Amino acid sequence: MTCIKFVGKSKKLVSASADETVALWEWEKSDSPTLVLKGHKDEVTSVSISSDGTQRISGSLDGTLRKNRTRKCNVCAGQWG
Repeated sequence: MTCIKFVGKSKKLVSASADETVALWEWEKSDSPTLVLKGHKDEVTSVSISSDGTQRISGSLDGTLRKNRTRKCNVCAGQWG
């Protein structure tokens, strides 16, 4: 992992990784991510998430920013939109 951010005061977090993915975690429930988002073509170096968990943005060494928006933090599509 290259970057980790907590979702507000919840028990959820989002991580960026060298394997070109962004992952959502419920760290008290599982050792595995609840969702893995793909779309970057190089190492993801930064990630941020809104306090309500509905908007995420990530940056990669491929020179792109990716934005993902959902209605609820726990209801997400698996690909970048």
